[in-house]
Formats: sequence, structure tokens, C-alpha cells
Amino acid sequence: MRTLTKSTYDVNEQKASPNVLSQIGDSIEINSPDQPIDLYSLAVELAAIYRLKIWDLFDELKRVYGGEEIFLNHVPSLSNQIEEQTRDYEVTEEQIEKAIALVKFGGFDKSIENGAEVYTAEISYPIDKESLLQKWEDWKGKADDFGFHYTPYNFDSHPELDFFEQLLDEMNL
Repeated sequence: MRTLTKSTYDVNEQKASPNVLSQIGDSIEINSPDQPIDLYSLAVELAAIYRLKIWDLFDELKRVYGGEEIFLNHVPSLSNQIEEQTRDYEVTEEQIEKAIALVKFGGFDKSIENGAEVYTAEISYPIDKESLLQKWEDWKGKADDFGFHYTPYNFDSHPELDFFEQLLDEMNL
């Protein structure tokens, strides 16, 4: 059981008093039963707050509390315990320099167009999937500021292609 206090207040007239509210009558104490929360919900909430593994936390709550529920008035104490046990962590920082290749030249044909090196590759696709290809040339007038990293884009499904088109439309491209 927890105890709640009910007090009724009224707004004061602003004379010389710094208080805006004044209590009317006596305070009444009310006994209120604790509200339960199921262990699944609590484990999800605490795991999200403290970045813990949900099922490990659930299993530990189940082991300690036994049942399927816990009273809400236990949650602040549990939170404090978790904070005490997880707050002393060590921060390490490591920098790794690694070169990556953005383009692999193997499999590409090199040609010179307008004085620039251009690498192309031949792709094949089933003829029934041709409607899922989007060529840069089709968007050239609409999306001049948008760069395709290759053309044509080969989408796996019509919903994926539709999403791409909606995205470009949303971006006003």
C-alpha cells in the first residue's frame, strides 16, 4: 500500500503575499494499492533506458520476483541498482587508418569520353525484370542535382521501385 495526500488549493489575490495558492481545508491521506506492471513491459523499458539485453534482464527479473508482475513502487529501486552496477564503464578510443577502394577496376571497361576516364560494365537481367530498371537518362531532366552511382538501377520489386520514385518526388527531384 502507498499513501497519497489530497489537498485542495485556491488562487490567492495578489496583495503582499508571495504565495499564489493557499490551501483550503485539511489534507486528506488516502491509502492506494500498488499498481502492478508485467515483467515483460518492465524489462523492455529498463533495457531501452540502460541499453541492456532485454531477455537477460527479463530472466533476472523473473528469477528475483518469481511471478509475472512487479509493483511500480519497486521500479525506482531497481533503476538505482542498475545505475550503480552499470555506471562505472571504461571509455576507450581507437583510430584505425584503412584505405578502401571506392571503385574496383576489375570487370570494368575503361574508355575516354570528353577527355575523362569512364569505366563501364555490362550487366544482364531477365527480360521480364526490365520494368524494374531505372536509367539515369530517364531522370536527367528531373534530377539534375541527383547523381546515380551507376545506371541503370536494378530494383528487386515494383514496391521498391515505387518507393524510390516517391522518394525522388518528395525531394522535388
